[in-house]
Amino acid sequence: MLSQGSTYAVYKLAEEPYGLNFPVNASVSVGGSVLACKVCVQRNPHMIRPEDVALPHERVDGWMELELGEFVCEAGEDGDVSFGLSKTEYLNGKSGLLLQGIEIRHKN
Repeated sequence: MLSQGSTYAVYKLAEEPYGLNFPVNASVSVGGSVLACKVCVQRNPHMIRPEDVALPHERVDGWMELELGEFVCEAGEDGDVSFGLSKTEYLNGKSGLLLQGIEIRHKN
């Protein structure tokens, strides 16, 4: 059962991450609606970040957390929620992303 909430991905980067410091496309879909946004999985201190790109923040347990979007579940019923993360331009190599899980939680 879902109610109004936010979606988050929790992940930790390997010791030597590569190719994850530029914006990628993220999406969250519930029912027939899809929310798309841009996120940067790894902070890049040398990149001028556009205002519309979400950045991760470090939690107290050492894992990084990145908000992928938010949605409203109108009916409050069981249903499918899909998440996506993709990069379709500048297809350089990427490594070092360890995904612990996806968490859906109520937005305060």
